[in-house]
Amino acid sequence: MIRNPNNHNHKLHTGETYQQYPTIIGYGALIENYLDALHFTLQRALAEHPRTLAVRFDLRYPQWMTAGQLDFSNEVIKGFFKSLKAIIKHDRAGAAHRTSVRYVWAREVGFDSCDGRPHFHVLLLLNRDAYRILGSFDSQEENLYKRIRAAWARALDLPDELGAGLAYIPENPVYKLDRGDHQAYGEVFYRASYLCKQVTKDCGFEGRYHSFGHSRI
Repeated sequence: MIRNPNNHNHKLHTGETYQQYPTIIGYGALIENYLDALHFTLQRALAEHPRTLAVRFDLRYPQWMTAGQLDFSNEVIKGFFKSLKAIIKHDRAGAAHRTSVRYVWAREVGFDSCDGRPHFHVLLLLNRDAYRILGSFDSQEENLYKRIRAAWARALDLPDELGAGLAYIPENPVYKLDRGDHQAYGEVFYRASYLCKQVTKDCGFEGRYHSFGHSRI
């Protein structure tokens, strides 16, 4: 068993699979405790919602924020999920299909160094009968992307419209999970295992603030 030298409570994983599912390689060791949390969260989502929508996105700070304004604690990401849950609850009030909000997140600073600005990687899990798509970035109608953008802006205490560009959507962000579809599950697990890597998390903040978290429901 290999322990993280910067946090002996963390076990390191270097294999290409975990619990039979593929894990990303090329970024060094992954933290086994985080892989466990990812697996737990995906399992819980599918137990409640047999049709689950998984969305990968990043949350960034505005470039104009100074170093003293950047939050290395967990408060801003807690504020994001609090706002997102409230927005989704309001949106689905009275709807036929509602959804729990489950997620996995990781805070990182730079890459292969501790220089740079903090940012967050997020995997969001929702009932696919409530939200089927992410939606177009430039749509005039409300959609899931705009709700994510608004929640992040509110967490930063900014007007909703200033969240544009701060909620970054990478390529191929959306996955459709069905209970029992192990191929789709493996694809999501592989993609999200990136959040579980050791590198960029040991920047002097682990121990004071967690660099990884997940929903507990």
